[in-house]
Amino acid sequence: MHILDPLTATQLAAGATIDRPAAVVRELLDNAIDAGARHIGVQVSAGAIHVRDDGCGMSPDELVLAFQRHTTSKLQHANDTVGIATLGFRGEALAAIAAIAAVSAVSRRVNDPHATEVRFAAGELQDMRACAGKPGTTVTVERLFYTSPHRRTFWRQPHVELQRIADMTARYALCYPHIAITTDIAQTEPIYTQGSGDLAQTMYELWGDVDPIPIQATLAGTTAQVTGLIASPRSARPLRRRQIIAVNHRPIAPRGAIAHLLDEVLPPQRTLYPACVLQFTLPSESIEVNSREGKEDVMLRTPSVVARLVYAAVSAPAHIPDVGTAMLPFPPLQVLGTHHDWIVASGAEGIFIVSPANIMRHCGIDSLARGALIVPPQQLSSTQRARIQPHQHAFAALGVDVRCEDSTGYLYALPAQARTIGPVVALTHLVKELRSGGTPASAVGSLLEPTWLLQQLARHPDPWGGHTSLVIGHHRVQHALRRPLSSATPDG
Repeated sequence: MHILDPLTATQLAAGATIDRPAAVVRELLDNAIDAGARHIGVQVSAGAIHVRDDGCGMSPDELVLAFQRHTTSKLQHANDTVGIATLGFRGEALAAIAAIAAVSAVSRRVNDPHATEVRFAAGELQDMRACAGKPGTTVTVERLFYTSPHRRTFWRQPHVELQRIADMTARYALCYPHIAITTDIAQTEPIYTQGSGDLAQTMYELWGDVDPIPIQATLAGTTAQVTGLIASPRSARPLRRRQIIAVNHRPIAPRGAIAHLLDEVLPPQRTLYPACVLQFTLPSESIEVNSREGKEDVMLRTPSVVARLVYAAVSAPAHIPDVGTAMLPFPPLQVLGTHHDWIVASGAEGIFIVSPANIMRHCGIDSLARGALIVPPQQLSSTQRARIQPHQHAFAALGVDVRCEDSTGYLYALPAQARTIGPVVALTHLVKELRSGGTPASAVGSLLEPTWLLQQLARHPDPWGGHTSLVIGHHRVQHALRRPLSSATPDG
């Protein structure tokens, strides 16, 4: 047994931080934004990556020090990651890049008489000299992974890797619309944003006219909020390329629980995913940014907060057309019964067929969160756990306390407004709805008292502007009840 030499240790660690060209660009974009840049340019061609910015720049000594491992200006102690506002903080990125590639960097502060250039190869400083240069920093990376060329065999085809760089740069442009970002990346469409600070304008510059719909929601009694835009269906793209998510201005990958949540409120059309930009602002003490080397994930102390914000902000799937003219505000309604888990009620204007999921999601969510019906802990079967576990945070936001850990899972509480059913029947309803293609919202809606749900309409007279309920005249009721109502439902 022996201790690795510093260069070998750095090169091995670099593989966790930098795995492909897009990771290099991501780290350099993080540094540029942290340096206060207002203009960033990305150029990729002939195996070379160039990222330039007009940020604060570095002194000659700082420029050399920046390429040493565990060197950072962002924090002093591990606990400083709580509430940290910068994208970078570990002090590993530049050292990792320099350990596996040939790197040159030119930097200058505003009041410096000249810029400074340094060159690194395989982690060693090769040259340092004074040179001409504008304020800011320009980093050039060449021969990536030339110290361990076998790593390149895990890359995709060149055009795929180049598109990943373009997609990731576009993600940053949308998360930071006040920064002007340009790209010149081989085999991809160039990007040019003006840095106007207007998210809708930036979306137009990247995706064209996509008719974005603004959304916004704040949880009562907290500082947690979500803002953003949802684009029209024609802007949908495969592989979630246009689903942009940020937590406290930190871009994260739309996967796991957040992906399931997006699929519920913005259902994909086959392999195409609706475009959106969602910016979550959460209390700094409720997130942990030091969770993955790739920095594409954050840990949330209460993941259900994100689900509650999304439910509150997204009134209905944007691609669902109007299915009728709703009579809003709703008159007093009397429950007649249910049909395919929809509530059938009578009112002065006719028969109303209403989606329980949407009433609950947009009118009653705060009430559901405040009240809970404690039930004897009910263990989930392996089949039930497999269905429910991906949605457990969404269920928590909707008043269902179900916890899945490792190979076990238990149901502890239902919404206080649930019908008089036991935990076994409740689990059966939840799993049945999910298995048939339903969402957590529609699943929980099937558990609630119809009378209570209709009361929410009277308290929220215009929740959706007519998108999610269908009013039918008496002469059409029998025909309507014979046809599948799922074709007219917002939940799909």
